[in-house]
Amino acid sequence: MLNHTQEVEQEKIIFKQVYPFYAAIDVKDSSLLRNESNRNDLKIRLEFVEKLIHALKIEERFEIDNEFLIRFEEVKKWVQGANLDHYMLDILAFFQEDINQFIKKLGERIPDSIPYLNDFRSKLKYSYEDFFSSSELFEKSLQAVNQTIKSELQDFNSKVQSIYPSYFESFRTDGIEYDLYMGQSISPMVPFKPKLLKEIRKQQIINIALIGKKTHFLKDRLSLPLETTQLIFIHPNPIDISFREDERRFDVEGSYNIRYQIIKKRIDKAYINNSSERLVQPGTIAIVYSRHQVAGELKACLAEVAEMGFISSFIEEFDLENLQGISDLKAMRVKINLENHN
Repeated sequence: MLNHTQEVEQEKIIFKQVYPFYAAIDVKDSSLLRNESNRNDLKIRLEFVEKLIHALKIEERFEIDNEFLIRFEEVKKWVQGANLDHYMLDILAFFQEDINQFIKKLGERIPDSIPYLNDFRSKLKYSYEDFFSSSELFEKSLQAVNQTIKSELQDFNSKVQSIYPSYFESFRTDGIEYDLYMGQSISPMVPFKPKLLKEIRKQQIINIALIGKKTHFLKDRLSLPLETTQLIFIHPNPIDISFREDERRFDVEGSYNIRYQIIKKRIDKAYINNSSERLVQPGTIAIVYSRHQVAGELKACLAEVAEMGFISSFIEEFDLENLQGISDLKAMRVKINLENHN
């Protein structure tokens, strides 16, 4: 007899032999831009603290704890240094804990300073409207870029579903990436024909070109101009996927298929072989693949999209430098037609 307190193990959801489509649209130098935005904001906050320390030293009504001064100089050095992201948690702890304790003691010792301290607190929490916060400018610009990308991806997904019912899932990073899986096991009642893959690939390239074009023209309207890079990875063979309860998403099954997932995570940092040039560049679409059989079909697909006016007909071909645990990757790169036409 089944114990009611026992959880019934759910049957694992697996889709076998599905064809994967992957693309990523990233904001160029997003980590660097975010760090610099945070640095600018932190410098302003530190200036407020420095002015308060200077005023207290002049008035000589409050003895400043030497440990606090040492901590302040340490944080100041971190903010001005090269590895800001490494110290960010400690810097935030200084503003949230050390500064609050410092202000509390000061208010208790000098009650008539409380109105000034309240104003000081508000300045430390300044907003975009008050002080043109650099980090808020970055986040608002990033949000506008992602909304543009998301809108185009919704159109792409609608187009795909009208061709063949498929599984589509997007993930937000500093930009957006997505997985699309298509195959008979996902839509068992709808006959699947391999020739559909070429049409989906063509629609994918058109969609990525439109995203690159729209984000390019959006750049001049942003508070902080951001550029995007566009990347597609082609894996020609079907794979098995299963639903992961812990992450609430589908993931690949089997050791061979895991290579597909590893490549996806690393190719955005890929360099062209024997050069210092990154494969992904603004205004272009980079398409990575590993098997020679892909090249001919991909060129034919790119030629069709070029004839439609979305991209240049000139194709660059590269071997990529080896990544950790990955070798023999190849790539094609085409320029997006950025002329302002319908």
